[in-house]
Amino acid sequence: MSVADCRPRRGRRGGLLLLIAVAVASVSSCGGPSGGASPSTTGVIGQVCCVVPVDGGAAQVGGVSTSYNGWDTAMIVWLAPHDAVAGQMAGLAATRSRNSTVRAIAAATDTETQDRYLTLSRFATAWGQPAPSTDPDAASGHDHGGGTSESTNIDQLQKAPAAGFDKLFLTLMIGHHKAALPIARAAIDNGTNPQDKAFAAQVLSSQQAEITQMQKALAAL
Repeated sequence: MSVADCRPRRGRRGGLLLLIAVAVASVSSCGGPSGGASPSTTGVIGQVCCVVPVDGGAAQVGGVSTSYNGWDTAMIVWLAPHDAVAGQMAGLAATRSRNSTVRAIAAATDTETQDRYLTLSRFATAWGQPAPSTDPDAASGHDHGGGTSESTNIDQLQKAPAAGFDKLFLTLMIGHHKAALPIARAAIDNGTNPQDKAFAAQVLSSQQAEITQMQKALAAL
């Protein structure tokens, strides 16, 4: 299989689609780590493949190591549109929420996702990947359990009555955060880029802390 065959493919409307492979063979077949375990996640579209820069290439671009594999690029391909949806949800809460705590959570989420996108963009540039997609359609395959997805969550929130908005926002955002945890764990356990692994660890820690915060806020409503 050629290097070009292993590169993540562009999906419709410029979004990137990538599948977290269930079998380790799908990674090792592209020259990836043969001993890495598969991530405990489903519902992500595409294939995990790996491309490591050829010998003699720059060790760093913009301060980012150019060594990476498909588990590292999965963070870019999956998290950018996922965060774009979180930004949409936070924008709705900023104007519709009646609760100061919910509005504060929404504002923090909006800032956090913007900061993460800048990091993801730096990784993509260093690895010669397309700019991370912020098209919510690229997140349409993300399964949040029970058959719900990014698109259905946004639709529910947009149609929510004012009296039930805050509770629904927190419930959906908790599920949204939980969906990112296995992606971050997969990058930590199976990625090769040290900066991406550190970034994934930060995502894991922040998402878990915010889940706890939102669960407390939900219980207080």
